[in-house]
Amino acid sequence: MRGTTTDVDSISFNKNAEYEEVTSETSSLQPLVKLNRRYLCRDARIVQVSFMDDDVSAELETKNNTEIVVLTAAVSGGMDFTGHGYVLNGSGEEITFKRPGQPSTQCKAS
Repeated sequence: MRGTTTDVDSISFNKNAEYEEVTSETSSLQPLVKLNRRYLCRDARIVQVSFMDDDVSAELETKNNTEIVVLTAAVSGGMDFTGHGYVLNGSGEEITFKRPGQPSTQCKAS
């Protein structure tokens, strides 16, 4: 009976070890798109943003949608995304957006 208890304990341990291995592998996967938004800005430019399901990153389409810039938030669920000189504040119907070397502009989801 004692051998059986030891066997069950070691099986439980192995299952936990396998679970930890699988979760560490899946956590290294790229985040998925949670929400795509297209914004029309006061300066008549269009901003296309994909907010990711990790709640700390967003992908910004630039240069006529030929380049993707990854923006990150300092905290999960944050509203301030930055990267490569771009700044995006917000994630809802209205955002403030700044391009490198340009003033900030207000944008609304279209």
